[in-house]
Amino acid sequence: MADLYTTEDSTKNNTILHRRDNLIAYIVETPSRILHHERSTIYKGPYREPIGFIEFHDFHDDIVEIRGRSFLPHRAHETSHFSDSKEFVASDGRAYKWKHHSHGVWELLTQEGSHTLVARYDRKTISIYPQALHIADEVIVTLFYMRQYKKKEEDEAIVNSGVIAGLNN
Repeated sequence: MADLYTTEDSTKNNTILHRRDNLIAYIVETPSRILHHERSTIYKGPYREPIGFIEFHDFHDDIVEIRGRSFLPHRAHETSHFSDSKEFVASDGRAYKWKHHSHGVWELLTQEGSHTLVARYDRKTISIYPQALHIADEVIVTLFYMRQYKKKEEDEAIVNSGVIAGLNN
């Protein structure tokens, strides 16, 4: 199992993930929103090898790209329309689903058979289990997409509730 930890130097726009030996594993940089989209770039290792990016768009689909391949998670087939779950097909051809739990906990499950837990994030630690080490880059990039997507939805809900409250006054 690989455990990665966020550093104390991580900020709202930049996240540094390091291994147990303190070597930098990934860096996620999100500059301030420019024009009509926000782009996060994900780098691997201390030499900052760019491996992917995430772009949020207001008027068309978001973009999640890892090593030149699209990995945009789509809404999972759930019984509830209020679920935060999203699925993606990884480079190994298998379907995976990110599932959000309370208190900022995210879990990545396989979608076939027994829905095996293969990764878990709990605010400070990302654990990638042996079954998903071969797709670790995809785990990291899609996790950050899910976290940013959730934050974007929450921010929009706050704005919309303020607009509705203003209309009712």
